[in-house]
Amino acid sequence: MNAPTPPPGWYHDGTQMRWWDGHAWGTQTAAPTMPGPYGTPPARSEEAAGQTLAVLSHAGALIGGFILPLVVYLIEKDKNRFTRHHAAEALNFQLTFLVVIFSTLTVAFVGIASGVPAFAAMFLLLFGAMIAHYVLAVLGMINASRGEWWRYPINIRFVSGAR
Repeated sequence: MNAPTPPPGWYHDGTQMRWWDGHAWGTQTAAPTMPGPYGTPPARSEEAAGQTLAVLSHAGALIGGFILPLVVYLIEKDKNRFTRHHAAEALNFQLTFLVVIFSTLTVAFVGIASGVPAFAAMFLLLFGAMIAHYVLAVLGMINASRGEWWRYPINIRFVSGAR
């Protein structure tokens, strides 16, 4: 484990940590832990540490489809539980959406081939699924950015990892 790096301006003069103003040593000395406003930053919670990638995994609905949450899931699955949870949720949701799309298209093509006028109904179902897809993905992004352990209300659990 690496020792914490002192903040800018603080250097070890051979015996102790001292302030260097760029021209001369200052009279201020401090312990190596550097208490005060320039000390060691407070430890971040697991939620805070994984927020960015958690939000990014939900953005797969807007950019990248299921590939984006899959990459985040594979990279972070053993590192951060919060990120793994959101990546698994987003990946499961993207895969569920693909199942809905392919099922709807299959029913529509079978209906068209058999002469049943189901095309308009299937088009409306696809349009509604796309709207729900985007709305739920944005809700996932919002909840992940708040540090909340959020789950999609409609999801088939293809991948484990969600809490």
